[in-house]
Amino acid sequence: MGGPEASVPVILRAYNDMPLFEETLAALARQTRPVTVYVFDNASEDGSREVAGRYAERIVDVPAGAYVPGRVLNAGMRVAEAPITVFLNADCTPQHDDWLERLLAPLEAPGGEEIAAVFGRQIPRPGGHPLHARDTDDAYGDGQRHASWKHFFSMAASAVRRADWLAMPFDESLQYSEDLDWTWRLRQRGRQVRYASDAI
Repeated sequence: MGGPEASVPVILRAYNDMPLFEETLAALARQTRPVTVYVFDNASEDGSREVAGRYAERIVDVPAGAYVPGRVLNAGMRVAEAPITVFLNADCTPQHDDWLERLLAPLEAPGGEEIAAVFGRQIPRPGGHPLHARDTDDAYGDGQRHASWKHFFSMAASAVRRADWLAMPFDESLQYSEDLDWTWRLRQRGRQVRYASDAI
């Protein structure tokens, strides 16, 4: 009989995302895999930090005006100190209690050591703008459409392998698309990036 599964570190970036942030934290607490939550809060003023205190192992304060995506991602990786780290945006609520299992499956399957990063499927929230909903469904879905694109990735709900990050950290000079830049550079090094369409 094996021992208990190791807790998976989950890094959440938050900025005034209530009440969606609380939904996301509650969904993480219900996962079939144990999680350790680290919240990087960018000076929220809507109660996000107080709610995070009920779920998070640690809250890291990012001062107002000091948020740089790559810098925060690198800081998250240093805090996590685990072979695989999960990133989840505060408003990206897992839709299943085994969402984390599904997201990690490609990395943990035989041959998964060739995979550096996995990203999950995003679906539109009910009541959102129809055009946004259509674009989201078109971009993600079963993955057939974006499979024909030159490159596609989203850090919003993703898992990354620490060894690959140690070899090549996130670029702290970029103000956006740091996730696309990082995974594109990974692919140029021969590493794989996968899409988990069932990790919604």
